[in-house]
Amino acid sequence: MMEIVLADGFDWSYSGMQLGPHTGEPTTFKTFEQLWEAFRTQYAYATSKVIRAKDIMRYFESKFLQMPFVSSIDDGCMEFGIDAMELSEQPNGWHNPITTVVAANSLVAIKKLIYDDKKYTMAQLITASGQTGMVSKRCARTSSMRPNGAMTTTMPMASSRIFTRTSLAARWPRSPITPVVPYSP
Repeated sequence: MMEIVLADGFDWSYSGMQLGPHTGEPTTFKTFEQLWEAFRTQYAYATSKVIRAKDIMRYFESKFLQMPFVSSIDDGCMEFGIDAMELSEQPNGWHNPITTVVAANSLVAIKKLIYDDKKYTMAQLITASGQTGMVSKRCARTSSMRPNGAMTTTMPMASSRIFTRTSLAARWPRSPITPVVPYSP
């Protein structure tokens, strides 16, 4: 989460895409409150996407992923005569991103070392983290096709590292096996 906040919503470390809203270049933040607001905006956006995706997943789980044994031992399922995947008496509590604790620790360290003690600058932090600031603007992104039809995306960074990501189609060719269609009575 902090990498995305420090790159104005751009995910330089994994996808090479703009994943969050633009919240500003962190090197221009004069106060910790500006960084905090950028974090809150990115976190709210990501949490909203995760919860919406989970809601959609729960809908399809109830249609295609039945759990007859769990349903048989659940009082609510037996009372209402529905599958455990459809029973939504209690909200799903699995929306606890691990990054919350890591981001909180990072924010405390940033506040102390950059804004309070002024021991380091935001530019030094961004350089030390492996990115070069607003990567979406500075990234010279090129794409090429390999002979086998796989798309390769190469993103040279200001540092000496080059991130290369190859599509799944190149790593795992299509299986001749027909996919299993979920049973629906």
